[in-house]
Amino acid sequence: MAEPEAIRDEKERHHYVVQQMADFYRPLMDVSSDGIAVYLDDEHKTCNQNLADMFGYTIEEWSATFPFLDTFVAPESRDEAADTYEETMNTGISNTSEQTVLRKDGSKFRVEMALTPVISGDDIFTLILAKCV
Repeated sequence: MAEPEAIRDEKERHHYVVQQMADFYRPLMDVSSDGIAVYLDDEHKTCNQNLADMFGYTIEEWSATFPFLDTFVAPESRDEAADTYEETMNTGISNTSEQTVLRKDGSKFRVEMALTPVISGDDIFTLILAKCV
């Protein structure tokens, strides 16, 4: 069954606005020693090379891989990650948390993540900064 046109159009728009946000933050993403991601939802996200390297992916692979929690966050940290994201989005206030995450090869590592809500038009993004701890 084909995807309805309205859903295709919305997915294309989301892809476009993620790219626009990434372009806006590109100077920061290119010079930061931290991993940085622009996240709209599981299917619409991108990151800088540092974040992709942390997880063992290319930028393109990381951006196209979902679901986020199941793929990138270790089971023992999924509740913490989901709660931090939900609180950030519900309150509009930045948050930090320390989580165990998963590389592409399945190995685990710890990161400290800062999540900041960012509004662009009708869309609310999360700007994520991550560093290994």
